[in-house]
Amino acid sequence: MIFNMQIQRDNLKKFILKQKEIFELKLAEYGCEGMISWHDPQWFFGEKGAAWFRQGGAGSLNFSSTYKMKGLENLEINCQYIEFMKAIIISEIFTKNMPLSAIALGKRLNVLKRWYHELFILTSQTSPIYLTADIVYSAMKRHYDNSSSKSNVSDYCDIAVLLARILRTQNFTLTNIECVNKYPCRNPTHNTKKRKLAEMTGEHTDDEKLITIRTFMHIVEMIYFAKTDAEKVFLNFMMLLIVTGFRFREAQCLTINALVKREIVDLDKIEHARSNGLPIYHLGIRYLGAKKTGWRIHWLAPSTILLVESIFIAVKELTVDSRKRLNDYRKSSFMNYLPPPLLDLDRDLIEVSEFENIIFQGSGGTRGNGGFRRSMISSFKNHGIGIQPVHIEEINKVDKRFFFTKQQVNQFIKARYEKLKAFQVGDECSMMIKESGQSHKFLYEDLLFIAPIGSFALNKDLIILSNPVPIDSANILAWLGAEPNRKSFFEMLGMTEDDGSRISMGTHFPRHNINTFLAIAEVTDHLQAMLMGRMDITQNIHYQHVAESQSFRAASLSAMMLEDRSNKSQTAIDHQLSIYHRENTSVQVPDLNHSNSFLKETGMMLIDPTVNIETNFKTNLQTYGQTNKEVANYITSTISDSFLPELKAAHAALIASQKDKEASELISRHALLHPLELGCCTRDIGRWGCPFAMKCQSGLPCGYFTLSGHPKEIFIIRKQIAQREIDIKKLEVLVDEDPGYTSALNEANESLLILEGFEKNTFVSLRDKKFISILSQNEANPLLPIFKRIETQMAIGKTPNTLADLFFIEHKRKKAQHTRMDTNNG
Repeated sequence: MIFNMQIQRDNLKKFILKQKEIFELKLAEYGCEGMISWHDPQWFFGEKGAAWFRQGGAGSLNFSSTYKMKGLENLEINCQYIEFMKAIIISEIFTKNMPLSAIALGKRLNVLKRWYHELFILTSQTSPIYLTADIVYSAMKRHYDNSSSKSNVSDYCDIAVLLARILRTQNFTLTNIECVNKYPCRNPTHNTKKRKLAEMTGEHTDDEKLITIRTFMHIVEMIYFAKTDAEKVFLNFMMLLIVTGFRFREAQCLTINALVKREIVDLDKIEHARSNGLPIYHLGIRYLGAKKTGWRIHWLAPSTILLVESIFIAVKELTVDSRKRLNDYRKSSFMNYLPPPLLDLDRDLIEVSEFENIIFQGSGGTRGNGGFRRSMISSFKNHGIGIQPVHIEEINKVDKRFFFTKQQVNQFIKARYEKLKAFQVGDECSMMIKESGQSHKFLYEDLLFIAPIGSFALNKDLIILSNPVPIDSANILAWLGAEPNRKSFFEMLGMTEDDGSRISMGTHFPRHNINTFLAIAEVTDHLQAMLMGRMDITQNIHYQHVAESQSFRAASLSAMMLEDRSNKSQTAIDHQLSIYHRENTSVQVPDLNHSNSFLKETGMMLIDPTVNIETNFKTNLQTYGQTNKEVANYITSTISDSFLPELKAAHAALIASQKDKEASELISRHALLHPLELGCCTRDIGRWGCPFAMKCQSGLPCGYFTLSGHPKEIFIIRKQIAQREIDIKKLEVLVDEDPGYTSALNEANESLLILEGFEKNTFVSLRDKKFISILSQNEANPLLPIFKRIETQMAIGKTPNTLADLFFIEHKRKKAQHTRMDTNNG
């Protein structure tokens, strides 16, 4: 055993030494020796990362502890295990055909740290050689128990299986680790979609990601309120997102020469464009697509061409000074950062007030000019820079003059970049984006959206003009109100939603809106994916808020209805709704000849709290489905001692015998329901007719008949019982006079017994159900969320709430116009 243990230890040691050697060699290849070390407690990635860790975003791989990991105690990780984790990470980076992203590496580190936690808790050991399948499974279970995203846990479990395979091939562990993903969650997109559709209530949808009309109007208004260059850059950035639907990173990486113009050569198209006041050329935006889509061109709608051109022109003008500074830095090989006004001074000492509008800009906060001077001086000291004035001149007891040298100013500008971004030779003032395994380098001066550090702080206390950087997602989100603890640009201008609530949106919201517009317009999924720069069409559903959203459908349909009623000079909707009886009103039920007449006449639904809304609607409207599968699903969810009792007994017996497949097939064979005035028929009488002359409707026995649970049944049964009792009394009199009526009397008695049995079964089935008015405020009312939304819209002027509402209305209106034209022409 000791000999075997030594083998594992030697294998582990060799593996770590090999990966450490690869680490040093690769650092030399990248020219980044000394920038990161094998012994660092964490490796930074993103803009502060070096070598292969330099890419978009920001973060770090922290090896030292399990701090702030869900479900884990905070443990300091043993040095040998840290080396093991680093070796695995380096192995994963340089043995893959395609380099892994920082996020993917973070997931692997997460799994390895979870293994360490279980290893220490279960065995008190810290060496990787003691890892076992039980430890891996224990880590999976703890992660599953402490996570709200099961699909996310499944991804981590897949990674755990992959890493266990590496351990197996390297022969690190004392026992062979064979494991599988015990918590698989496949095709989460489709499963989530089905779950949401099953649970949908209209208000529990992602309408929050649709831009409201009021928010859009505020964004347009802000263009006129914007005062600083940064505010104008921000608003142009948002307008471009709204027009194109770009992801944040895609817009962030746009260059000043991204526009692609193509002349229209078709004479008919040129004439059409001119007659409609549109440009006679096509315009596209060349951009680096995210999620493996690569370099692409987004071709603009003709109506948006002039707007996009104006955005590019405006932003270029607003960033001229920043771009010139960056070009000057690069021309000097990043040796000289002094702006010309300071460089041209014939003296070396520069007083801090001379930096205003050259190096710094700002308000100084509540202390005004004195606060601004203090902020400039502090900026030289703070952020780990530590530059002190070389000379302080006292004018009086209050006023002082602070002097810095040109070399100090030069050092300050460089240090600000070094503290904020990776600034190794060859990568100064550049942004590295990794996409599909390839690194794409963008120079700051080539990017469209850049601004000096501090530009996006709402207080504008201090802006460092000398250090332009790309537009930052954290600041943009704060301005949009996505950060609840930070004041937004909307709040600064006193702008709110129509109901007075805080405006909050993310940079992804415009993308959701455009995808929703495409879905409303019934554009196919393949075209949607192509237009939105998406490789995986199954991702479309995450951005569509049309199929699941009752909210804007209610707004749109109500507006369409109002328009239709107005055109036909009919009475207002409020007046028409008054014909329905309100809750607690005594209702005299008339003869009902149609499945939905009960709902129409009474405004009442019979709600079973044990089934979902869809099933309740099907029961009340007797619309069980068009296909065998739909009917089978309905039967499975509603089968009871009152509804198809014989089928229920047979089905239960198969389930008890663990014959799930046979039970499912049994339901499918009998998945045929034809609605009748009383109950329903399990024979296809719509096609073959009834050979028994519909005797079930008179209460006579029939093997194909079953009660359906429809709310009208109890009233029909009672009415028939009353009629049958009258018939029996009459027949008894007739039998005394003529025995030939005995058969009819017996049949009437049999019918009465059957009807009384129906009545008893119906009362039993009604025990856990309740009648709800569809116009009531009862929480069980399935239409309540829709009514609440309509009431809210009526309270704010009877107008749609989101841009998607308007698009939906206009789309429906145009479809109706085309339909009328086709009808007239046909």
